[in-house]
Amino acid sequence: MGKKRSLALDIIRIFACLCILIIHFDASVCGWETTGGFTYPNQLMPNNVLGGIYLGDFGVGLFFIISGACLQLSSRFNSLNVHEILYFYKKRALSIYPCYWIAFFFATLASFLWYKGMTMGKISKLFISFCGLDGYAGFMLGRGGDFYQVGEWFLGCIIIIYLLFPFISYTFNKMPVLTCIFWGGLHLFLINSMSKHWFFLVIPYFLLGMIFVKYSRTAKNPILLFFTAAAVAVRVLFGQYVPYPTKIIIISWGMFVALFLVTELLEEMIPAFSRESLKKCISYISVLTYPAFLIHHKLISMLAPTFNLTNFPYRYTVVLFICYMIMVSYLAIKLDKAADYLALKIRSI
Repeated sequence: MGKKRSLALDIIRIFACLCILIIHFDASVCGWETTGGFTYPNQLMPNNVLGGIYLGDFGVGLFFIISGACLQLSSRFNSLNVHEILYFYKKRALSIYPCYWIAFFFATLASFLWYKGMTMGKISKLFISFCGLDGYAGFMLGRGGDFYQVGEWFLGCIIIIYLLFPFISYTFNKMPVLTCIFWGGLHLFLINSMSKHWFFLVIPYFLLGMIFVKYSRTAKNPILLFFTAAAVAVRVLFGQYVPYPTKIIIISWGMFVALFLVTELLEEMIPAFSRESLKKCISYISVLTYPAFLIHHKLISMLAPTFNLTNFPYRYTVVLFICYMIMVSYLAIKLDKAADYLALKIRSI
C-alpha cells in the first residue's frame, strides 16, 4: 500500500480541510457571528452537498475516516502493552498539543486586542482548555468552554478517541467482526436519541478507515467497490429510512473510496502525478491542514463582521475568500514552524 496510499490520504485530507474552511467561511459571511444563522445570501457555494449532507459534517466525516486509516497504518495494537500505549500517547500528544497551545495563546491574545478585552471564565476551567477539550465540552455539555478559542468540537472528540484507540485497535485486530458489530450496533441503536457528535457514535468512521487499511491494498478492490456502491445505493434508494448521521457515514465513506480510486488512476495514467517533487508538495500541504484547521475559524469570525454583509456582491465574496485562504495559508506555515520548534524543545526535556 505504502506510497500510493500515503499520497491518496494526503489528497483526501486536503480536500476534507477545504470543506471545513469553506463552510466556516460561508457561515461567517452569511452573518453567523451577528445573527446566529445563514442570514445573508453571500455563500461561496451551497452548504448542503451530495443529497443534503451538510458540508461541514461531510468534511469532518472524511477527517475521522482518514484518522482511522492513518492510525491503523502506523500504530496498530496486537497487545495491550503498557509501554507501547504510553509511547502512542506521547506521539499523539506531541503531534497535537504544541500546535494547539501556540494557536490557543495567539488566538486569545488576538481576541483580547481585537475586542478590547474579553470575558473571563472560571480559572479552574483553564485546564480543560489546556487539554484541548474546551470546544467539545462546551458544545456537548454547555459548560467547560469558558476559555475556548480554537479547535471546534472536533479536536476534543478526536483526543478522546485517541485515548481509547489502543483498546479499539486491539479488539479490532483480535476480533474485527465483533468489534465492528459492537460499535456499528451502538451507533444505530443510539443515533436517533443522542447527538451524532458523541465520541462513541463517531468511532464507526474510524473503523471504516481501519477496515480499509487492514483488508484492502487498493481502492480498485472489486469487493470494496461493490460494498461501497451498495451502501451508496441504499442511501439513494431508501434515504428516507436512513438516519441523517448514518447518511453522513455512507456519503463520507463513498467519497473517501472515490478520491482514493481517482488518485490511484491518476498515478497510473499521468507519470507527472507520481513525481517525488509533487508528492512532497502535496504531503507538505497535508501537514498544514492541522494548523489551518486550528486558526481558520477564529480568523474569519473576526474579519467577516467588519464588512457590510447585508449588501455583499458575490464577486466580493470570492475576493474575500481568496484573501482569507492566503492569510490562513501564511499563518498555518508560521504556526507549523513554531509548533515543530516547541515540540523539539519538549522532546529534549
